Amino acid sequence: MAREMFVDMEQLGYSVHNRCLTSVKSAFNYLIEYEDEFNITTNPFMSIKKMTDVQCSSYLAHSEAQKLLAALDKEQNQDVADIYRVALFTSARLSNIKMMKWQEVDFSSKQWLIPSTNTKTKQVYNSHSIVMSVSYC
Repeated sequence: MAREMFVDMEQLGYSVHNRCLTSVKSAFNYLIEYEDEFNITTNPFMSIKKMTDVQCSSYLAHSEAQKLLAALDKEQNQDVADIYRVALFTSARLSNIKMMKWQEVDFSSKQWLIPSTNTKTKQVYNSHSIVMSVSYC
C-alpha cells in the first residue's frame, strides 16, 4: 500500500514525490524513536526510493529578459534588483549570490569563483554569460 501510494504520486513530479516521501519517512522514524504507545517498530516507507532529479533547462526569451530588466529598473529596492540581475546574467543560484564576497570576483577576467563549500552539488560548474562567468572551485 505504501509503495502504491508513491507510485501514484510520481505523476505529480519528482519534487512533490520526494518531499512527501521525506516527510512520511521522518514522521514514521519519529514515531519509532519517541512514541512507544503506537507500537511501531519498522518504517514501511524505508525501502521506497526517491525519484531521480530530472535535468531541465529553461531560458528567457529576449523579450522576457527585456521586461524583467525594465521591471528591475523600476524596483524600489535596488539591492534586491541587483541580486536578480546577477542571477539573470550568471545563472547562479540565489543562495550563492546572497553569500557572494568581493574577493571571489575577478573583474579583469570577468569571473566569479564560487568556493565549492558554497555550492549545493559540491561540483565544479561553469556558467558563461556576456557580462560575467561563474566558476565553481
